[in-house]
Amino acid sequence: MRLLRHLYVQVLIGIILGGVVGYVWPDFGAQLKPLGDAFVNLIKMLIGPIIFTTVVVGSPRWRWSSDSSSRMSSPRARASMRIRRL
Repeated sequence: MRLLRHLYVQVLIGIILGGVVGYVWPDFGAQLKPLGDAFVNLIKMLIGPIIFTTVVVGSPRWRWSSDSSSRMSSPRARASMRIRRL
């Protein structure tokens, strides 16, 4: 039963059960359509805020400067870049 703790196993079981319900009881499966539509709409509502949050949280880590020497790690590489700019 430790296998049931993994999310991917639960998702696979849900997909299989959904297919079985749709095949064995197609009328009942059709009655569940509003539930499936609501679930898809909820997922669509969450995508925008997740992307926005990811961009806002990740933006301070971006390097806005054009100074490529700030990305160099060794002092020798930084000195080499300074000399090349002259």
